[in-house]
Amino acid sequence: MNRVYYITDGVAKSYFIDNAGKEFIWQIYFNRGNKERKNIVMDDSVSYFEKEGSFLAFEALEDVTCYSIHWKELELLFASDIKWQFLGRMLTYNAYAISYKRVLSIMSENATDRFKRLLKENPSVFKNVKAFHIAAYLGITPQSYSRLKTKITIGE
Repeated sequence: MNRVYYITDGVAKSYFIDNAGKEFIWQIYFNRGNKERKNIVMDDSVSYFEKEGSFLAFEALEDVTCYSIHWKELELLFASDIKWQFLGRMLTYNAYAISYKRVLSIMSENATDRFKRLLKENPSVFKNVKAFHIAAYLGITPQSYSRLKTKITIGE
């Protein structure tokens, strides 16, 4: 993947499909202009830097408005001014933090804890993303998601 996308409005996902045909959502990206703009840069920097094909596929889940820049152009911006370098470091840190938390969550939390974490850290995702996509992101079935949502939002 040789481009970076900055989402200004809309919802998208990155995902992969395993050999059995099961879809796994790696990340959900959305921007609604609210304060929760934590995951609005869509890229596969590993693919770019390792010069390999991406493991991920990207898909808009609704109309998406975004800016796009080629990695090489972005590198030229980083080299041109320290302000761009600072932006690059902040974007890198943000992407790393999101991935770090996601991996630790998958490795150490059960479905209920993952649901609660998502609700705490990104509550508007539940208003902006369809239930079956959230279920796939959490690694659970839509039925389990529905039970969790009822249990947690109504009270345990």
